[in-house]
Amino acid sequence: MKKLFIIFIFTISSIITAQENPSGLTNINFEKMSDKTGLPEGWFLWGMNYVYTRDSLQKTDNKYSMRIEPAADRKSKDFGCLATSIPVNFQGKTISVKAKMKLENVSGGSVGLLLRVDDKNNKSISFDNMLQNNIAGTVDWKEYSVELPIVEGARTIYLGPIISGTGKLWVSDIKIDVDGKDIKLAEPKEIISYKADSDKEFDNGSGIVINDLNELQTENLFVLGKLWGFLKYYHPKIGEGEYNWDYELFRIMPKILNVSKTERDEIFLAWINKLGEITEFNEKKISDYENATILPELDWLSNKNIFSDEIIAKLDLIKNAKRKEESYYIGMYEVVNNPKFNNENSYTNIDLDDGLKLLSLYRYWNMIQYFFPDKNLIGEDWNIVLKEFIPKFVKGRMNSEYTLNVLALIARIHDTHGNIWGENRELNLYYGVNRPRAITTFIEEKLIVTDFYSLNDSTKKDLSDIKIGDRIVSINGKAVSDIVKDMLPLTPASNYPTQL
Repeated sequence: MKKLFIIFIFTISSIITAQENPSGLTNINFEKMSDKTGLPEGWFLWGMNYVYTRDSLQKTDNKYSMRIEPAADRKSKDFGCLATSIPVNFQGKTISVKAKMKLENVSGGSVGLLLRVDDKNNKSISFDNMLQNNIAGTVDWKEYSVELPIVEGARTIYLGPIISGTGKLWVSDIKIDVDGKDIKLAEPKEIISYKADSDKEFDNGSGIVINDLNELQTENLFVLGKLWGFLKYYHPKIGEGEYNWDYELFRIMPKILNVSKTERDEIFLAWINKLGEITEFNEKKISDYENATILPELDWLSNKNIFSDEIIAKLDLIKNAKRKEESYYIGMYEVVNNPKFNNENSYTNIDLDDGLKLLSLYRYWNMIQYFFPDKNLIGEDWNIVLKEFIPKFVKGRMNSEYTLNVLALIARIHDTHGNIWGENRELNLYYGVNRPRAITTFIEEKLIVTDFYSLNDSTKKDLSDIKIGDRIVSINGKAVSDIVKDMLPLTPASNYPTQL
């Protein structure tokens, strides 16, 4: 069920029902039907090729149940899910969903209750659909439940019955509890709104296209990327959520693309002035923290080859400004004090353009620049990496090129924990969807056959032309050493043996 789980992690729905009470659920047990959708009011569909019917014969304590069964054109990977959503406008640490379900001849899959908690950007931060419990077969009415923590940053909760495979599922008597009590009894919670959240100008993309990138443009984009990151994490007004900093990048990027240094300074100065004056300052300067293992690299802020004297003075004020402990874009996890990157829109449902690609580069580069604890172990000038990757990100027109550029960028921090995690279609296509029967391991930098995958119990664990202990010297006529050389830049790891 791994693929099904991943589908739900990345599915985004913008359907939010009108709220009349803390739960927002006025039709939790399917009393009202929508003339427009043919579904219970306030509910919508995830998945495909399943049929949803309100049933007045098969029921429990309520008037109706909902029946979900596969359509005639259902494919093996399809699933059916009837879902609804509620805003997290109530206090609580846990949320649980209980429902009575009845199964008839469910096979080739299972059933469950989906529960998913999303942040403000519709990104899943906790999830369970119970499919791993393998509930299948024929089962009379029985109560099932699922529970999740309401983690910090939760904004929307999705819930509903789900089925994969064949057979029929009925669901009724849905109940929702917060901290063990009916959600209607939960204390209301104020959702803090920020000015940055109301900026919607570039919700459908930046619209920025850069053709034939030249040296001047690369230099201007290099300086912009560094300045944008510094202001994002240091300017108090940005930290207070006054600006959607992604969209401010899209506004200024076209202005500085083809200008001289003097013109660039004028544009940057107006940009900085627009953010507001700095009036409060930290009692201690950054250089006063004697016990800090690594100090932020900020000498470039006073480089007259990059900025005018007036901008340098402004940046010095911003560097020493008083900032709140919790910022709109950056915070710290409790206990471990790892950086927590807040309010980063994922832009998953819009076409990739040059502005979005550079935003991705700038985000990652600045996260490493200011918050990576092993930055001093990278082994090369991180500034050079930024300038190197600007043309790569701009010139890569295909999603596959973008994905490989992102992976190559991540690999440059030389940390095994850094990677593109989870299911990724472009990487699957690039690496190939099949694997050879032989299991190989690098031993003293030589590729050695150490075992074989067995397709089933009756399959012999060997191949007629390859034996355990054999050394693989080439694949499809290409030397293994050349393959290794080509793949190393796309293989994030802390050292060479781990890369192998």
